[in-house]
Amino acid sequence: MQTYTHAFGIGIPLISICCKQLSQYTIKIMPGQTFPATVFLRFTSLENNFVHANLEYYDTTNVENITVAKSTVPLQLDFSTPLAYMQENSNPIDGIFYFLNPYEANKIEGLYCLTPFNQNKIPVVFVHGLLSNPNTWTQMTNTLMGNSTIRKNYQFWFFAYATGNPVIYSASLLREALVNVEKQISPEFRKDEFSKMIIVAHSMGGLLSKTLIQDSGRKLIDHSTNAATPVDLKELTPEQIEFLENILVFSHQAYVKRMVFLATPHRGSDLATWMIIRYFSNWVTVSDHLVEKVNTIMVKLKMRKPEDVLYVKTGLDNLDPDSDILISINKLPFAKVPYHSIIGNEDYQECPGGSDGVVPYSSAHLNSSISELVVKSGHSVQEDEAAIEEIKRILLLHLAENGIPDGEVTKTKYKFDE
Repeated sequence: MQTYTHAFGIGIPLISICCKQLSQYTIKIMPGQTFPATVFLRFTSLENNFVHANLEYYDTTNVENITVAKSTVPLQLDFSTPLAYMQENSNPIDGIFYFLNPYEANKIEGLYCLTPFNQNKIPVVFVHGLLSNPNTWTQMTNTLMGNSTIRKNYQFWFFAYATGNPVIYSASLLREALVNVEKQISPEFRKDEFSKMIIVAHSMGGLLSKTLIQDSGRKLIDHSTNAATPVDLKELTPEQIEFLENILVFSHQAYVKRMVFLATPHRGSDLATWMIIRYFSNWVTVSDHLVEKVNTIMVKLKMRKPEDVLYVKTGLDNLDPDSDILISINKLPFAKVPYHSIIGNEDYQECPGGSDGVVPYSSAHLNSSISELVVKSGHSVQEDEAAIEEIKRILLLHLAENGIPDGEVTKTKYKFDE
C-alpha cells in the first residue's frame, strides 16, 4: 500500500480477526477478515498493596478517544496493518474463476463490509469491475480511512459479483442486495444515514450501478421480448413475468443520493471485440438455471425454436460498443441524482481525450456529470492518487451538502508530479 494510515496516541494497535462467516442485515463478514483495534492497560488505585489493572479493547473504527484520569486522550490507531495482513493471509474472491464460472457465484455474491455495521454512518458502496473483486478497493479505502472526518461519518460496503454473468442480470442482483438491506434495517437508519448512500463504481461496476439512478419503464422489457404491450406477454406464467421484470424493469432507488463513475465504459470498449477476447468469452459457463429460464421464455414468445441452441451473452459480450443491452441502458434517463466521473488517460493529466488502455474517454465521458476529473492513469484508476483525492473531496462535499458540519466544499483541482 502506498500510504500508512495511522495516528499517534495511547495503547497498542492490534489486528482483530474474524474466525467465521458472519452477517448482519445480509451484509457479510468473511472468515479471515480483519478489523483494527487498540488495547489499553488501565491501572486502578492501590488497594491493600495491590495495583489492579484491566485490559480494555477498543474497536477503533468507532472509538478513537477515551477518558483517562478525567482527561480525553487519543488512542493509537493503525488502519493499514490489518488491511495488509488480510491481503497477505486471507483467500480473496477469485475474480477470474467466477468470471469463467458465474454459475458458482451464489457462493460469493452479495454485500460485504470493511468494518462492523454502524447505523450511525452513511454507507459508501464500492462496486468492482471486470475480472475483479472487492480487494481492488484496498488502496483507496486505506487512504480514505486516514481522514478522521470520513472515518467518523462513513462506513464502507462492497458488492461482489461474477463478472461473467450478463451485466443487466448482475445489476438486478445489486439492486436486490441493497433492497434486502433496506427492508431489514431500523426505520431510523433507513430514514437518515442509509438514505444518504453513495455508490463508487469502477469499469463494468458502473454499468451495474447506473441502474440504481435510472428509470427504465418498460423500454428494456419491451425491446428484449419484442412486446409492444404487456398483453403480448400473456403466454408467460406469473413467475416468468416476475423474473423478466426483476431484471429489465427498474426505477431509481431513493436511498442513493450520489454516484461516482470510475473508468466506466458507458458506450462500450473495443477491447470486447478483439478476437482473443471473443475466444476468452466462449469459455464462460453461465448458470444452466439462468439459461433454461431465458430459453423457455424465448420459446414461449416465439423468439426462437425449441431445437435451437441458445447462447446467453456474457458480461464481456455486453461491453461490445454494438451490444443492444449496453446501447439501451445508455439511452435511459437519469434521475435527479448528482454523479461524478473520474476518467483515465494513459498519456496526460487533466486532458479530456485519449484512453486508459481499455476504455476511451469518448465512452467514459458523460455530459451531465457535475464534475469530471481526468487522471494520468491506466484502467486501474481506482488506485491512482489523484483519483483517490477526488473521491475524498466528493465524500466531504456530500457531507456539506447534507448539512453535516464536518463536510467541506472544494473544487476539483489537484496537482501531482508526473
